[in-house]
Amino acid sequence: MAAGQARPPVRGTAASRRPQLPWTSLVVASAAALLVAALALGTWWAVTKERRITSYRVSGSLARIEVDVRSGGAEITDAGGSAAEVRRTDSFAFDRPARERRSIRNGVLRISSRCPRMAVGSCSSSYRIAVPENVPVVVRSSGGDVRISAFRGSADVQTGAGNVVVDGFCGFGLSIKTGSGNARAVATCSPQSLNLRSSSGSIDATVPAGGYRVEADSNNGRADVTGIQRNAGAPYEIQALSDSGDVTVRGGG
Repeated sequence: MAAGQARPPVRGTAASRRPQLPWTSLVVASAAALLVAALALGTWWAVTKERRITSYRVSGSLARIEVDVRSGGAEITDAGGSAAEVRRTDSFAFDRPARERRSIRNGVLRISSRCPRMAVGSCSSSYRIAVPENVPVVVRSSGGDVRISAFRGSADVQTGAGNVVVDGFCGFGLSIKTGSGNARAVATCSPQSLNLRSSSGSIDATVPAGGYRVEADSNNGRADVTGIQRNAGAPYEIQALSDSGDVTVRGGG
């Protein structure tokens, strides 16, 4: 190069001349990777999904049965005999079913079910329990529905978002408390105490015609009582209260 001649500008290296990947392409690539991972996880969940049924009997004299289910529902019915019969249905994946604990102490059978902590997926554990006559039942469920049919005994039921349906009840007392779930009860004989409460669900109760001590009200819904006589001295009591749901109490034939 001749003296005094300007040196040509130095061009960038090969790395600096390489075109930059646009930001939108990075976002699309990341989203695609996440989609592939989600599809793979969903396929794994479908492949490992299981449904398992377990049954057992509990013999001997029982003073009470208590059921506490965090994920799943419960059905209570008449055993037609002296032994309690339990049928548990588990739905789960990744080989992680709910954990059950049960014990008998002082004549009280306690059954509880909890799902393990999972970052992905869910599980449920539902129960069908046939209960001997005149054995009281306590049921707690966070989100599942509870159903009681053809049951002769006292029952205390509490749910969060689940509904409670009781058909053919004939016992000393029935207590139902729900959060947002609805409560419906049909009694074939007059219970000494019928207590139905809900925060935002509706309440519907049907009892044999006759005289009752009745308290039926809703703060923000409709309350309707038909077919029964309000009698402050009656031996049977009905409480049907909701904060925002409708309340209906009627007498049957």
